Amino acid sequence: MKKRLLTILLSLVAATCLTFALTACGGNKTECEKNGHSFATEWTSDTTDHWHKCANCDEISDKAAHVYDKEVVADEYRASEATYTEPAKYYKSCVCGKKGTETFDNGEALGAKENQVLLADGVVLGKTYDGEAYTLSAEAFTKNGDGAITLEYKGADETEWSSEAPANAGNYKLRVSVAATSEWKAAQATFEFTIAKKQLTISGTTVADKVYDGNDTATVTAGTLAGLVSGDETSVGVMATGTFASKDVAYGLGVEEQDVTVSYALTGALANNYLAPVGETLQAKINPKTLSNVNLTKVYDGHGRFERTALTVEQGLIAGESIKIYVDAIGANAGVYKDGNEDEDFDFNGYVVLYIGDSEEQTMNYAWGDTCTATITKKQLVVDFTVDDKYYDGTTEATIADGSLAVSGIIGEDDVTVTPTATFASSAPGNDVTVNVTFALSGAAAGNYCVEDTTVTANIIAKAKLVTASVYLKTKDEGGRHSPVEVNYKSSFVYGSGKSTNATLISFSGNEYDDLFMPGETVTATFLLENAGYMFVGDTFTLKEGTTEVATGTITSIDGIEVDMLYDKDKGYYTTGDVDFGKTVYANVELADAEWKVIMDTGVATYKVYDSKGAEITVVNGVFTLGASDTVTLVFTPVGGGGVDACAIQQKK
Repeated sequence: MKKRLLTILLSLVAATCLTFALTACGGNKTECEKNGHSFATEWTSDTTDHWHKCANCDEISDKAAHVYDKEVVADEYRASEATYTEPAKYYKSCVCGKKGTETFDNGEALGAKENQVLLADGVVLGKTYDGEAYTLSAEAFTKNGDGAITLEYKGADETEWSSEAPANAGNYKLRVSVAATSEWKAAQATFEFTIAKKQLTISGTTVADKVYDGNDTATVTAGTLAGLVSGDETSVGVMATGTFASKDVAYGLGVEEQDVTVSYALTGALANNYLAPVGETLQAKINPKTLSNVNLTKVYDGHGRFERTALTVEQGLIAGESIKIYVDAIGANAGVYKDGNEDEDFDFNGYVVLYIGDSEEQTMNYAWGDTCTATITKKQLVVDFTVDDKYYDGTTEATIADGSLAVSGIIGEDDVTVTPTATFASSAPGNDVTVNVTFALSGAAAGNYCVEDTTVTANIIAKAKLVTASVYLKTKDEGGRHSPVEVNYKSSFVYGSGKSTNATLISFSGNEYDDLFMPGETVTATFLLENAGYMFVGDTFTLKEGTTEVATGTITSIDGIEVDMLYDKDKGYYTTGDVDFGKTVYANVELADAEWKVIMDTGVATYKVYDSKGAEITVVNGVFTLGASDTVTLVFTPVGGGGVDACAIQQKK
């Protein structure tokens, strides 16, 4: 009931006011239009806008929405009074004076006290790594009031703070924050601390001996670590390295040990939480490197020294190094010397000195291996000699010319004798027949020398003999020839008890025709016999063509001179032996226009050749030709003397 009466009353009041207003505006609007509006300086506003109102009518101006951007310090706008921790706060207002909801600070907090965070007495930050997170309590710090303490951590080089306390070794920062209270301001401080690495120890480390390799690096086997935090065993390991005091072999009375400096480094995911064990000094040996397959060689020179010879990497030398070897005091005889030879005469006996490069400074970094040798080869002697020509004898025996053997290359007074043995390759007559020569060495020093077998050439000379005989040429009816023979006729000459040799008809006389020897005729004939043996005047003989006996005869004289005649296959000439100038030389002219050549022994450059009639035969460059009508009797006469006693003549075959 009361609520209804109140509603009715308010409605009546509002209606009355509206009626009054309409009446007033209507009354003054005309006047304002005549005289102008009179707007008030004060703002009129509602919940959203503000404006200026005319004093005489209902007209308004400057209407705009509220903007709360004025900071007016006045009681009407005060939101809260100042406290110990907060300054006084006021609501921001609009230009029209309407109050907003956003506040701003004014002045200082009432009586708030400065605060600070310090380490408590006796507190030292940091620890040695133990595998646990480094956590601190509030009691480790001092401050004023009962504001809450917050702890934050980060690495020394990190940018982000974390509430998680670190566990691993390293350098860190700690930020301690204290919250403000009504009496005390908030405070903050930053501290630095370190989780130190834990020192480890080790035992049982060993260093291995090694073979010289040109560097001082040692092979180290690390021992057992001690001091690891439980659980870290699988995440921390150790590596050991070592360095010899010298890269070279320590050598006194033998290979000696030398100091090895050993250092340690940790490995594994948690290695950074520990300090590696302190290094130590141990000992080990560097043994000489054994050379292999070094084969020093020289020719026997009467002593056991070997000149220094550069070695190679393939023979065991370390790359980049240069050494040379010198060997002395081993046997001087030819042979192969090495360590462990069964033959003591060739035992190396370790007489090896190794030098650094080209210097005279010795090195003990290398040792002579049992695969290395020093070989003294036999010295090759030079032998000069000649082999005598010989007359055909049906054998291959050859003879070294007396006084022609000369041996060079024998060292000092070494007892060595060279004995040659010469053998013709063929027993047949010929020029430049190959002679195989072998050598036998004897004497106390013979084993240090050698001579290569060789070949030379010499002549096997066919023996020729001029004989004159009475010869009967059988007719065809007598089983002989049906045609005559001429000079140069060749046949077999059978004499003695069936001996046979080749015969060439040189000349004949006492028949009907000078140039034809007819069957049935007996003539006085001269024959050149090859390889004729002993025969005597009065001996009978027969001439045969194959198996046919064509003539018989009796030797009447063995006169003239013996002419040694040999066919030279290479030169194409029959060659006589030396003949005396001024004497008659009998030779065989096989054919018409046969070519002859004269070979002078020494400086006679000019000579004359005559036939049996005394006619001079023309010689051109030492060569002359005999025609069919020429006789075979030749006389050679030197011109101008010169003291030459003989020459050689050749007939071309």
